[in-house]
Amino acid sequence: MYTINPKIFQTPIADNNILLLEPGAGLYFELNETSVLIYQAIADGLAIEDILDKLTEEYQINQLDAQADMAALIEQLLDNNIISQAKEA
Repeated sequence: MYTINPKIFQTPIADNNILLLEPGAGLYFELNETSVLIYQAIADGLAIEDILDKLTEEYQINQLDAQADMAALIEQLLDNNIISQAKEA
């Protein structure tokens, strides 16, 4: 499970995309519609398996493609300090 960096600023932009700002690095990061779905699901605390189910249902893609796309996005979000791994309780 992942958590959103509480210091991230976000604003909606055209075509259902959102723009994120990581103020520590002054980095802007644009999320497209699919990435927004993943980002919002992370913010909502959904498990990875549930996010994959949402992707495959919403975009009619197979599980492997959804998993690969989500893994690539999560890696970018982690690398840019937008999300972090949630600590186990």
